[in-house]
Formats: sequence, structure tokens, C-alpha cells
Amino acid sequence: MQGVGCRPFVLRLAGEFGVSGFVRNDTAGVWIEVQGASRSIEAFGDALLDAAAVGYPPLMEISGCQRVEIPVLEDEAGFGIVQSDSQGKATTAVTPDMAVCAACLAELREPGDFRYRYPFITCTNCGPRYSIIKTIPYDRPNTTMAPFALCPRCRGQYEDVGNRRLRQRFVKYGWTPADVPLEFVVESWPEGQF
Repeated sequence: MQGVGCRPFVLRLAGEFGVSGFVRNDTAGVWIEVQGASRSIEAFGDALLDAAAVGYPPLMEISGCQRVEIPVLEDEAGFGIVQSDSQGKATTAVTPDMAVCAACLAELREPGDFRYRYPFITCTNCGPRYSIIKTIPYDRPNTTMAPFALCPRCRGQYEDVGNRRLRQRFVKYGWTPADVPLEFVVESWPEGQF
């Protein structure tokens, strides 16, 4: 399944366990290559499959995992999210659109947050997936969001390894509420609802 925050999660795990390699989407799901000390690789694999672990993406479900030994790359250093492979028949699933999560609702309601009352708020853990995807693999260029540039603050979150919006596809795009006036009119709102 794609569009659930798997690649950012794998990137963070690689840093935590000190393994090098890469992660990418492909038409069958997610491809991960790691190398490092045997204990580190084993711990990385265990953490990848531990859905109860802190920081595990709430929408991620691993339906299968195949471990294959491959030759070591002597000069490999670091770990990254690399270009997806779009070759082959698409067999992976895309997450359905999800309701806004509690963290996004808190930002939406916080007057000091730059996403305050932003009508399209979402993160890796919530928001549209199925309704914006055009093709697999699930990458920003393959969504209806591709033509929209990220605003600088969102670009920072999109590239921040510690942020829940790392590589998230549907974040704020190049404008602020002052740029595009939106009007939200409520004649009466139940106490404590917004």
C-alpha cells in the first residue's frame, strides 16, 4: 500500500539503526535495501514489522515482506528516499481518503499556527489519497497536486525527516489565506466544536 508514510518511516528507522541504503515506491509496493551490521539490520527489520511501535504510521499495513541477501556496496553511505520505479504492472493498493487526524485538527484550531483555519489541512496520517492519485507509484508528480508549488514553510516540512508531513503529497501550496480569500460563514456553531 502506498500513500501512508512508509518511506519517511523507513528513512527514520534507517537513521535510528545506522543502516545505509534506500527506499522507493514501485508498482508492486515499496522496495527497501539496507546494509550494515547484522544486528542493526535485524533490529531494523523487527522495527519495520512492529505495528505497535511508537511512530509507526497509523495507516501502514505490511501485507508481506521478503528478505533477500544481496551483495554489499562497499562505498555506500547514508540512507535516502530515491526515485520511484514506475516499470511494470501496478499491483499495489492506494489508501482510501482518510478523515482529518487529531494533530491536524489541533493545528486547524490554533490561532498561532500557519495552518489556522486552512480548509485543506492534512498530513501523512490523514487526508485525500485515492481521490488525488492519477497513477502508481504514489508520488507527488503522479497526483492532481503536481502543478501546485509548495509554499516555503510547507517545503520545509516536506523535507524535514522529523516532520509528519515529510514527503506528504497534499500540503499547503504556494499561497496563504490572504492570497486566496475564502469565506467561512457560520450563523451559529455548537459550543466547543471549532
